Amino acid sequence: LGDDSGWHFYSQRNTDDSVTFAVNGQITPSNYGNFDARYQTKTGGVQDVRLGSAIGIGRGGNAPSGHLLSGVDGGESVNWANARPVQVLINGVWRNVASL
Repeated sequence: LGDDSGWHFYSQRNTDDSVTFAVNGQITPSNYGNFDARYQTKTGGVQDVRLGSAIGIGRGGNAPSGHLLSGVDGGESVNWANARPVQVLINGVWRNVASL
């Protein structure tokens, strides 16, 4: 279907019973309920990532679960190392990552 302004609308039922719509403009649905659940909301999922406060893990130690190595003594032998927790912002709440 077309109009005097050049807008065109085309619909077709496919063999699998799905429907194809083609419009050369913008469609604004009145109800988003049929597809919102398929997409992550703006408040869901990871919104940001940061590193928490450094902790000393000493020589030869391992960083705790969810931490990454963030600093190492640069001398001839390693005398100290630091680790920091990886944190994620989900739904407005900062949380430590459980494991890396």
